[in-house]
Amino acid sequence: MEIGRWKTLKERFNLDKLARLFHADDKKVRTEYDSYRLARDNRAVGSRAWTFRELQLYMASDRSQKFFDIEADPLRPKIVPRDYIIEWIRLHPDMIDL
Repeated sequence: MEIGRWKTLKERFNLDKLARLFHADDKKVRTEYDSYRLARDNRAVGSRAWTFRELQLYMASDRSQKFFDIEADPLRPKIVPRDYIIEWIRLHPDMIDL
């Protein structure tokens, strides 16, 4: 009889695949997002929360493929393309805290 009904699959990982697998998410600002390299080098880096302006610019940049709506109700988020955000920033410069 099987114990726990787990299936074990053997898989080979190279350094690139491990780096992608353990890549830190962009929920916080970090100087280094390669968590696997940091662990291999026995190092750690701190992180901090995004400022509203930084988050707007990051989400509008080509580095981010995410979508968000700065006017959305947090309980019912609306997903919009980053072009909308760029246009919103252009139309509401007084709302941006530099």
